[in-house]
Amino acid sequence: AAASSQSWTRTDTASLSITGDLTLEAWVYFASTPSSGNIMGIISKWPSTAGQRSYRFVLWNNAGNLNLSFRTSNDGTAQVNKEVLWTPSINTWYHLAAVYTAAGGTVDFYVNGVQQGTQQSGLHTSLFDSTAPFGLGVGETSVVGEFLDGRMDDCRVWNTARTATNISTNYNTELV
Repeated sequence: AAASSQSWTRTDTASLSITGDLTLEAWVYFASTPSSGNIMGIISKWPSTAGQRSYRFVLWNNAGNLNLSFRTSNDGTAQVNKEVLWTPSINTWYHLAAVYTAAGGTVDFYVNGVQQGTQQSGLHTSLFDSTAPFGLGVGETSVVGEFLDGRMDDCRVWNTARTATNISTNYNTELV
């Protein structure tokens, strides 16, 4: 579980060195939402300093509009962000997913198995093989801040772009 005063990070491992297709999933419970201009991290491999950035999946308050946001870097420094509008209710569990397809530089967002908005394009077509820590409930893995104010469960990282059917049929099934 992550809260406003803590997060979970793990040092880099080979299994998290994903440079191509990627699916990030987690059950998330928001106790609050970020204020304007701020984010709450969900899953990231994104330190605050340039040079080791790879990807991050967050809830971002962009000038009063809440968005699911996915950001990539292909060289550790350059970054591209894509987002869709989505406003969660506080004190409610949601299954959130971001599906990144490297070949097309696209991301699809899902909430409780349902795609949000349309497929977003224009992301990098590969992810940087960062040695940065992997984090849950934090937007930047090397800085205090951008923490999720809430709880997380059943976080999943796939080195494939899961299909809409994969997401919608399996989001409610706990992995063993």
